[in-house]
Amino acid sequence: MTVLAAAAVVTFGIVGSGAATSIVVLATLAVFATTMLVTYLFRRYLDRRPWHDIGIARPGRGELIGLAAGFVVGVAAIAVWFGIEVAAGWAEVTGWSVTARGASSAALTVVVGVVLVLRS
Repeated sequence: MTVLAAAAVVTFGIVGSGAATSIVVLATLAVFATTMLVTYLFRRYLDRRPWHDIGIARPGRGELIGLAAGFVVGVAAIAVWFGIEVAAGWAEVTGWSVTARGASSAALTVVVGVVLVLRS
């Protein structure tokens, strides 16, 4: 997952933040694939150790429950604090908008994160 996040950062550095979503997604996948290929080649031909020696273990049920609980607690804390700000008059909601890029990028990030956690 860290590799995918790093790939996204590298991609934004290469294509810029104003690029179309499809270009960003394709570039991120290309950087991710290249990173995984280079890692595999280094592990196979320079380190000469098997892939599973990296130490990435498949998460168990306890880890997944902890991950979900942490997500819920984080979202709840932000929601409660935002509610306090609105109730106290410190914040005001004047409109709501989700751009096409924002919604698709957020959805892609969540889906990729879940897949990587479940497949590792």
